[in-house]
Amino acid sequence: DRDAHMGCLEAVGNTYAVLGSGADTCYPKENRFLYDKIKVFGGIISELMPGTDPQKMFFPMRNRIISGLSDIVVIVEAKKRSGSLITADFAMEQGKDVYVIPGRITDTLSYGCNSLIKQGAGIIYNIDPRLWDWEDRTLRAVVRALGRPQLSLNPAPDVVVGVMAEGKPTWADEDALVDRRRSLKACK
Repeated sequence: DRDAHMGCLEAVGNTYAVLGSGADTCYPKENRFLYDKIKVFGGIISELMPGTDPQKMFFPMRNRIISGLSDIVVIVEAKKRSGSLITADFAMEQGKDVYVIPGRITDTLSYGCNSLIKQGAGIIYNIDPRLWDWEDRTLRAVVRALGRPQLSLNPAPDVVVGVMAEGKPTWADEDALVDRRRSLKACK
């Protein structure tokens, strides 16, 4: 995750982190510099209450949100059991396209990707610049997802959702996220 966010920031893009903790909790702590940069050049998103510490059970939950915010999901590496496969499963349930980079059959980090190919995932075997307009795709996906009433960040209607952007925490329900969408500025 860290490398993906760093790559986006180095390319002068916006990036959004979905946490397995409260939006006010940086995890792991050694990524504080990245957490602070993401608040300025994107946003921090969590469905958990402020002050909630990260727990193993929260990470699969956040993968549902990650896939929900995505136009497509690309899996680069995945072991037989991995968070990437959880994200891919959620994406398929949500009707999203899933693509993988295939790997050697003897490589344990390719097992998940090769299994997804067997399940019908698309294969990325070269880079087609028409498909990878990341800067525009990413921001549009976040704006659309935050504005989709059918995107349930939590089944409970009275759940509090945390969004932290530009260093200011906001705790709101899903209707307030629609208002938040209107305040996002598209930048190139």
